[in-house]
Amino acid sequence: GQTEDFTREAIAEGISGISHIMGLVLAVQPAGAQLTPPGSEDAFWQWEKALWLTVDSAQVDTLFREMIAANVWLEPTLASEYHFGRPLLPPRQAEFLDAAPSLRAMFLGGGPTGLRPAPVFPAAWPRQAAFVREFVRRGGIVVAGSDGLSPGVDLHEEIALIAEATGSPMIGLQAATRNAALALNHPEVGTVVLGQVGDAVVYPRDPLEPSDGTLLPSRVIKGGVLFDGDSLRAEFRDEYDDRVQLAWRARGLRLAQWSAGIVALLSVLYLPLRVFRQR
Repeated sequence: GQTEDFTREAIAEGISGISHIMGLVLAVQPAGAQLTPPGSEDAFWQWEKALWLTVDSAQVDTLFREMIAANVWLEPTLASEYHFGRPLLPPRQAEFLDAAPSLRAMFLGGGPTGLRPAPVFPAAWPRQAAFVREFVRRGGIVVAGSDGLSPGVDLHEEIALIAEATGSPMIGLQAATRNAALALNHPEVGTVVLGQVGDAVVYPRDPLEPSDGTLLPSRVIKGGVLFDGDSLRAEFRDEYDDRVQLAWRARGLRLAQWSAGIVALLSVLYLPLRVFRQR
């Protein structure tokens, strides 16, 4: 049925932050717009992307003023928006997942998800990027969160996409460090300052230099222990593969249940027909 948007009510009630610009696009449609999402997941993503082409600039202005006045942060989850609108993973994602062919196949070919790219994505993506860029330009706080498509790599993809959208690698990094710490009410982390917690990620080159891809850390320092980036990624790949095998098995179970349901239905239809013929 008709989708109702409660964004402004939530801001007025004192919400701290908002995750997913997917939800915010509902709040910036022209007055009287009919917001009825389709039933299937494929169609939903097509519908959501198309909404970015009908955004009302006056509604955006009002929303941003309300969010910034109330100090409401935005976690746009651009990685989620990006991947559910494209037919292929970015090169760095595919490279990272090279040791997990089943997961790569799931993303590249649909697999258990069955999702297909949204044709409207090329027109929608610049609108989404501009939305985040304008929010930051006005003084809004952006937090990095990826929606968990590929834990261990997609957060860095989110950092890169925020940097791309805002034109600033520093804003991308701050979204995942200082801003994220403030959003979680943990000011003791997120910055390299004397007296702060000493956790850190170490990049193989200057992360503030413009890049055409996702920059993954070469080292991680956690609780005073140094971890090698490649070793951590190898562990993640194994975890991904296990997770996807579960997804494929679940898909097989659903198919078996569907098949059993069809057989049962045909049996119900056949029995009265057989009795009728015997008479």
